[in-house]
Amino acid sequence: MVIKAGGSSNLVILSTSLNFPVHIFNYILFFQMYPFTTFTSLLAIAGAVSATLDPAKSNTKGQYPKNPSCSPSKTSNAIQAAECAYNTRVSGKQTFAIFKVDHQYDKNNGAPYGTCEAYECDAPTSGEMTADQDYWTFFWK
Repeated sequence: MVIKAGGSSNLVILSTSLNFPVHIFNYILFFQMYPFTTFTSLLAIAGAVSATLDPAKSNTKGQYPKNPSCSPSKTSNAIQAAECAYNTRVSGKQTFAIFKVDHQYDKNNGAPYGTCEAYECDAPTSGEMTADQDYWTFFWK
């Protein structure tokens, strides 16, 4: 490999005849094109996002809050109960999700499927829960 350093800190690769880790030079070129401050700014922004990435910590099968204290932040239709508990994402801090079984999917592989509503307000207390076997409530607190 022949490497020539040009003016203004430009790096020019003229030949790749040797087995040399060219990806190292790709990183060098990346940091020449995008200053380190830009890179660290992107990392800081990514770290500031407060989305809920953890799976639910607990659940109550056969119960749901009939009157949640807020509207759902996100509603997903025709998803599995496990997806509701593990992969439903909201932009803020998710506190609970209500999953309602949709029986038209009962014979599908991976059932139960249904509608998942994710919430960011205070989770309901046990006294605010209503019994119904078609519901499953997942909690993140």
